[in-house]
Amino acid sequence: WRMNAHAEINNLYLEATFRTSNKCSGKDSYGIIVRSTDSGDDIFDSGYIFTFSCDGMYRLYRLDNGTYINLLNWTANSEIKAGQNVTNKMGIYVEGELIKLYANGNRLAQVSDSGHDKGKWGLVIRAKETSGLEIFVEDVSYWILGN
Repeated sequence: WRMNAHAEINNLYLEATFRTSNKCSGKDSYGIIVRSTDSGDDIFDSGYIFTFSCDGMYRLYRLDNGTYINLLNWTANSEIKAGQNVTNKMGIYVEGELIKLYANGNRLAQVSDSGHDKGKWGLVIRAKETSGLEIFVEDVSYWILGN
């Protein structure tokens, strides 16, 4: 993943539009990380990671100093466009312990978790099945919620 250069944020809504390439399959995935913190070695190994897979699923997990904690396992949803050469808009709302997940303007799920209360945000990509995976980011916007 890659992190932004802005200051840490507590509460925000982050939205990003991704377009898959002509090489994208299965659990190749892309998404966003929020409330990510640097453990002091310029490695951001904590935060909440929300991803879409190329087979049309989503998941949410928490990363604590490199340890993965599953909050929502891979779940199919018809709001997520699967496959190659498709565009999906992903959104995550974090305020206090509340986390809401969105796909193409529609709410997918809501969870509560107190693992991380502030941090930076960034973008993630994971080439699980496709060598040379390319995901294009077409737009990223965020709104700070009453920090």
